[in-house]
Amino acid sequence: RLDRTLLGVAEALSSYPAVTEPGDRVAVRDAVVRGLDTALREVGDHAHAHSPKMAQEFARYSFYENAVHPGTTAVLDRAGWRPLLDDLDAVRTLLGLIGPDLPFKLTLSEMFRSRYPAGAQIPLLVFYRDVLAEQSAGAASGPAGQGSLLAHSRVAAADSPVGAVRELHRLRTAVKRLLGERRPDGDGVVRVDPEEVRTLAKEWPDWVRTPTSLAVYCQLADAVRGPELVVNSIGCGFGRGRNRVRQILDVLDLHADVPDEPGPAVHRGDMLFAEFEAVARSAVNVRKPGVGLVVDYPGVRSMRTDDDRVPVNDLYVHGGDDGLLALVSRRLGRRICPVHPGLGADRLLPPAARFMIEAFGESNTWFGAHTELRMTSDPRADDGVRHLPRLMVGGVVLRRAMWMTRADRLPRRADAETGAAWMLRTAAWLAEHGIPERCFVTVLDPAFLGQGENRQGPSNDTKPNYVDFASTLLLLGLERRLAEPDAIVQISEMLPDPGQVRGEHVAEYIVELNEPGVTYV
Repeated sequence: RLDRTLLGVAEALSSYPAVTEPGDRVAVRDAVVRGLDTALREVGDHAHAHSPKMAQEFARYSFYENAVHPGTTAVLDRAGWRPLLDDLDAVRTLLGLIGPDLPFKLTLSEMFRSRYPAGAQIPLLVFYRDVLAEQSAGAASGPAGQGSLLAHSRVAAADSPVGAVRELHRLRTAVKRLLGERRPDGDGVVRVDPEEVRTLAKEWPDWVRTPTSLAVYCQLADAVRGPELVVNSIGCGFGRGRNRVRQILDVLDLHADVPDEPGPAVHRGDMLFAEFEAVARSAVNVRKPGVGLVVDYPGVRSMRTDDDRVPVNDLYVHGGDDGLLALVSRRLGRRICPVHPGLGADRLLPPAARFMIEAFGESNTWFGAHTELRMTSDPRADDGVRHLPRLMVGGVVLRRAMWMTRADRLPRRADAETGAAWMLRTAAWLAEHGIPERCFVTVLDPAFLGQGENRQGPSNDTKPNYVDFASTLLLLGLERRLAEPDAIVQISEMLPDPGQVRGEHVAEYIVELNEPGVTYV
C-alpha cells in the first residue's frame, strides 16, 4: 500500500515541470501534499500499532516544524558541563546590565516619582493609562518628543533626562571596555575571565537585577582548549521550551522514562512569579505551567484555581527600595514578577500584558540579534566594514566573530557586467575583509534601529540565514533581503564548524539557569 502511495507522489512530482498554468501547479502541489500525508499515516499505523495516539501524531506533521520522536536523545554528563555552566552563570550576571528593558524601567520609575506623591500606591491600570497618555503627548510634540520623559526611554543615552539612565550608560561603557576593547589573543579570540565580570558587577547599583531564570539556546563545540558552549540566544526561563514538550507528551500519553521536573517556580524571597497564559495566536505558547500563579488577563481562559489567579485589577504600583517600580497584589500582599515563558514572541502578547513584562517583569529576550548594537556605536556611521572578534567569557562563546556593515556597501549585481563578474567582486570583497565564504547573515531593519528598541519587537526577519557566497542561488536570496540600503548586515562565522560536529547531527540545547533561592512546587 505504501509503495502505491509513494508511486503516486513520484508521478505527481515528475509531471510538475511540464505544468505551465499556475492553477494546475497548485493542483499538483496539493496532490503531493495529500500523498505525503497518506504515506506518513500508513508508516505511523505500521510503526506505532501499539499506540494509536502516537500513530496519529506521526501522521500529522509532514509540513510542520514540530514533531515528536520519543526516546532518549542525549545523556549529559553533569560533571563535564559544570565548568561551562559556572561560566554561563557569569554571563547571567552580565545580562542584568545589558538587558533590553532596563532603560524603560528606570524611566518609568522617574516618571512615577515626578507624577505621584511619595508613598503613593497607584492601581496598575491607572498607571498604564498615564504612561500611554505621556507617550501620546510626546508623539504629538514632534519627532524628537521634546518634553516627554518617555521619548527615548528604550535607549541608555548619555544625555538622557533621567539620572539613572545616564548612570546606566556609564556602566555599559565600562562593560564595553571590558568586552569590546581588549586585544584578541594570538588566535584572534577575545577572552574574558568570568571573575572579571563578577568583580565588575559588585559595583553596580541595586537596580541592576540579575535575571532569575534564563533559557540559554546553545551548542557544544570542540576546541583545542576543551569543550566550548556557543550561545545562540538567551530568553526568559521558567521552563521555557521543556514545558511545551511536556504539554505535547501529555497529549500523547508518553510518560515512560521522562525525567523528573522541579515543578512550577513559586517565589524568590517575597516576590511571587505570575505568567500569562494567552496563546496570542501561536500554538507554541500552549504549554504546561511554568510558575505558580497566572495573571487573570481579560479574555484569556485559564484552568487554574481562583487562588492561583491574579486579576489585573488586583495589582497596584509603588516605588521599590532598589530604585525600580514594584508591582504588588493587594489580595496576596506580595510583589508580583510577570513572566512569559511561552515560545511565542512577546510582541504578540496583548499590549497591557507586554507592558507589564517590560515595566515590572523579566525580559522575554535577554540576548539576541540586537544585543551587540546596545554595546557598540551605530555601525552605519562607519565607512567600511566593522570587524568584531570572537568573544568568550571563560568557556562560553558569547559572540561569534562578526562583521557589520551597511547593505549598500556589499558588492551589487547591478554594478557588475555579468553575474560571474558580480560573484568575483563578492569573492574579492570577502577576501579583503577576512570574511569566510560560508557564514550566517542577519539583516537588521533600520527603522527598528532608528527607534532604539521602542517597537513591539524584532520580526522573524532577524533570524540568521545560512549563506554560501559561492552559491549563486543563496547569493541571489541574500540580495533580495538587502533592498533597504540603510539596513545593517551582520555576518557571523559558522561555529560550531559543520565539518567538526559530533556525529551526523547538529544539536542545539536549551540550558535553564536559575537563581539560587527560587522555591518550586
